[in-house]
Amino acid sequence: MTEDIGALPLKNQKHEQFARLIAVDGMGIGLAYATIQGRVPPDGEALSGSIRASAGALAKKHATRIEFLREEQARLALAAEDENPPPEIRGDDIGALLDRITRDLMQSCDVATATGHRKIAQQLSRVALKHVGRVGRARRKGAVSYGDKLVDPAFKKQVFDAIMMPTCTCGEAANDE
Repeated sequence: MTEDIGALPLKNQKHEQFARLIAVDGMGIGLAYATIQGRVPPDGEALSGSIRASAGALAKKHATRIEFLREEQARLALAAEDENPPPEIRGDDIGALLDRITRDLMQSCDVATATGHRKIAQQLSRVALKHVGRVGRARRKGAVSYGDKLVDPAFKKQVFDAIMMPTCTCGEAANDE
């Protein structure tokens, strides 16, 4: 019975708009009320106490309709998801993403080093090294493919050397000679 009452549009068009702004558009009750009254304050200004009080009373009065509209939105979202399932993620897609992350981490390390941010470069180096290790473990377990290659220790050392080249752990800048 309650759901039947909520299913009926409200007779007052402003009240129906208020309910829809809250349930469908996700607007807060105060802003929804100010919108239907044409009294939206400029950016950064708070809503007046009278608007907040009136908004709370109107939201309470039409709680059944607002709840019905929210449930309707949830049903529509589920139906849309069933019609358009998310694309499957293949192992080679994940492998490409992991490779991109590795490259981005290494480039970030290079930028940090070039701009004199040695501590950040060292932190990025550690993160990149951990990332490469995780990628290698995932590929060995078959979680992601890398063409027909697995990440072998030689490749891991090559990436480690590339990451650690800009800085060293002794606190001195790496010698480019």
